[in-house]
Amino acid sequence: MTAMLAPMNQVRDLVLDSTRNLKPSVEVLDADVEEVVGSDEEPALLIKLHVVHQKSEKDWTLSRVRMIQKIRDELINSGDQRYPFVTVLTDDEWKRRRK
Repeated sequence: MTAMLAPMNQVRDLVLDSTRNLKPSVEVLDADVEEVVGSDEEPALLIKLHVVHQKSEKDWTLSRVRMIQKIRDELINSGDQRYPFVTVLTDDEWKRRRK
């Protein structure tokens, strides 16, 4: 039986809500979400996050891993089994991709 998949605007809200309680040194400003087909031919999610962080590179790597895992956990808890491919973009990268 195939699970009902949430529309992209609901997935976007879930992604933003799941990242709001991260430490104050990481702030997710925005997110783009689209459905794609993964290499296994299954539905997947392409998630782009606009993030500002004020951490050392070592701390930032750990925060990024925790943020992505939190998103995955929330998707699973909501019944969405699509794999999230998450890209984290800095302020400059986010602005460049919006042009």
